[in-house]
Amino acid sequence: MLRMRGWPTIGAFLISAWAQAQVLVSVTDATSRAPVAYAHVAWGKVGPSPRQVAICGPEGTVTLPITEAQVRDGVVVHVSSIGYERKTDTLYVLKPIVFELRQALLQLQEAVVTGQYRPSTAEKAVHRMRVIDAKHIERMAAENLGDVLRQELNINLSQDNILGTSMSMQGLGGENVKVLVDGVPMIGRQNGNLDLAQMDLSGIERIEVVEGPLSVSYGTNAWQARST
Repeated sequence: MLRMRGWPTIGAFLISAWAQAQVLVSVTDATSRAPVAYAHVAWGKVGPSPRQVAICGPEGTVTLPITEAQVRDGVVVHVSSIGYERKTDTLYVLKPIVFELRQALLQLQEAVVTGQYRPSTAEKAVHRMRVIDAKHIERMAAENLGDVLRQELNINLSQDNILGTSMSMQGLGGENVKVLVDGVPMIGRQNGNLDLAQMDLSGIERIEVVEGPLSVSYGTNAWQARST
């Protein structure tokens, strides 16, 4: 009879100990505090030991089967999710823990859109190329194309009371400089030059300045080219 009474007590003790050997991990967005669904949680002993992986549910939580004996020596937990920076922490006690992930800022390489046959990086461009983006144009407070190019190297602007603002690149006159908007040449040349002061910059995302012989790509008057 004593043994029969003792078994339920031992069984209850084992169930209680097993229930406590878990750690609730919650993953949230550091800015919005919203749950990060399906984040990956990897854990294991301190050092280069094999790790186990679990995936959070839609509510951004997961329960790890970690025992008190394991956390006594420390358990390393890594949390990662697409679009967020990875975060790591070490557990020494069995208690719920919240990981706040910060969104990762992905810096893409600068691309050349209209200065080549197909989009490519500026480093791989065949000809020397300079890119003036919209932020740079906004900081200059430029109203037209002439205001932007006035600050560029190897470009000289001249003002005519009748023909307006014309330019030369590397000593070549405006008749040898081709201006394209989304790959389409601009028209309206007077005496071989385009009036840069008439080219409004509203809606312009970027300006690509290409220096070099480009007649094969853009026509006979494209010794130099400027794409917007």
